[in-house]
Amino acid sequence: DYSTPPTVSSGISTTKASVEIINNTIILLGNYTWGIETSGCVRVMHNNITGPEFYNDSHYIIGIRNLNRYCPIAYNNLEGLNYGIGGRHGYIYQNTLKNNYYGVHLLSNNTLYHNFFFNNTIHAYAASGNYFNITGSAKGNYWDDIINLNITDSDGDGYGDSGSDYPYSNATGGKVSENVVDYGPLMQPYVPSYTVKISLTPANDVTVYRGETLSVACSATNVSSLELRANGTLICSGRNACSGSYTAENIGQTSLVCKAKGFDGNYYTKSITITVRRRTTAGGGEVSPAPTPPEEEIPEEEVP
Repeated sequence: DYSTPPTVSSGISTTKASVEIINNTIILLGNYTWGIETSGCVRVMHNNITGPEFYNDSHYIIGIRNLNRYCPIAYNNLEGLNYGIGGRHGYIYQNTLKNNYYGVHLLSNNTLYHNFFFNNTIHAYAASGNYFNITGSAKGNYWDDIINLNITDSDGDGYGDSGSDYPYSNATGGKVSENVVDYGPLMQPYVPSYTVKISLTPANDVTVYRGETLSVACSATNVSSLELRANGTLICSGRNACSGSYTAENIGQTSLVCKAKGFDGNYYTKSITITVRRRTTAGGGEVSPAPTPPEEEIPEEEVP
C-alpha cells in the first residue's frame, strides 16, 4: 500500500489549503521519493515530474501524491515513475502519464477525464468509488491500447460509445485494474487547449460623472492568477476572478485593465476606458454630489 511507505523524501510537500503548485520541474532519482505531496486543497498544475524508470511497484517513486479535498490536478507530465498520480479526492484531468509502472494508483473519490495514458505497464489501478469519465456526457480518457480493442465512435464526437470491447475496462482487455471503467474513452489523444478568455465588467467603454462609484469585475479561463487595475492602481486580484469598485475622482479618462497569467506562462490583458465628466448646471457650474444626510438621533427612553 503506497499510502503507508517507509520514510520518504518529497520535492514539494504542503498541508496548507488554497495553495497552487504550478510550473515546476522535478527529477526523482532514488527510492521512496515523492515529487509533490499535498493534504490540503491544492491546485497542482503544469508540473513536469520524471523518475529513473524502475518498472516495478516496489520503489515508492510517486509523481504526485494527493490527499486533498476535490481540487484539480491538471496539465502535468509524469514519466518514468512507479506511480504517476496516487491518492484520493482529486479532479484529475489533462495530464500526460507515460512510461510509468502505474499511470495512476488511486484510493477513492477521484474523477478522471481527458488524461493521456501511454506505454505504462498498468495504465490505472483503482479502488472502488472512482470515476474515469464525466458522467452524463461520458467524456473520458485516452488509453493507447484502445487501438487494439474493438471500440468505435458511432456518433462521431470523438469518444468511444460502442463495439464488442466497449466500455474500456479490464474485462474487455484494457491495461487497467478491475474497478476501472471508462464509458467515454477518447479515440485519439486529447490535445489540451490553453485559450485564455477574459471578461470585464463593464464590458464596454463607459462614461460616468465625477463622484460616482462604479462596480467593476474581471474573470478569465485557463489562467493561474489575475488582477484588475485602474490607471495602475490595484482594485482587486484573484486566481480566476475578482471584483471591486472604482470611484470616479479625476476628470478625464481612466484605463481599466485586467491582466491575467495563462497556464502557458504568458500574460494576457483586456481593457476598457472609463471617461469621467463633470455634472454641470444650466449655468455651467459643476453639481456637487449630494451630501450624506446625518443619522437621526433617537432619544433614549426614559426609565421611570
